[in-house]
Amino acid sequence: MAFYLKSTSPARETNPNIKFITKTFDMEDVSIEKKFSLCKVSYKIEDNGISKIKVYYKLNNLVWKPFHDEPKSFYSSDNKLLRTNNKIQTASFRFPDNTKGRTIAIKIEYVKDSDSDGIEGFELSDISFTYRAINRK
Repeated sequence: MAFYLKSTSPARETNPNIKFITKTFDMEDVSIEKKFSLCKVSYKIEDNGISKIKVYYKLNNLVWKPFHDEPKSFYSSDNKLLRTNNKIQTASFRFPDNTKGRTIAIKIEYVKDSDSDGIEGFELSDISFTYRAINRK
């Protein structure tokens, strides 16, 4: 199932701030701590260039943290998604070293400002994680 975000207003100003928060994922066992290494977001956005859509993560229902200052994939810039010319692409976000938690959630957020030209035709296709379970002691 995909999530679509598209303006239907001619002025494109009907909803300038958009926030999409996933459910909290526990990877089928909330009692086991996991070490997260990678988050992949498959999506598409019309046009080219850097969009104003940012990606954040939250471990164990604590605070939202941006993906930044980490090695980037071709389809991300800091924690922002790049426009994909209306083709589905996958952006990879690397977690900081030793990122551990029992649960994780992802937030995709767009905040309209005076510099941005809006977004058109955003489609979220998939979110996946690379992690390993940490042995109990």
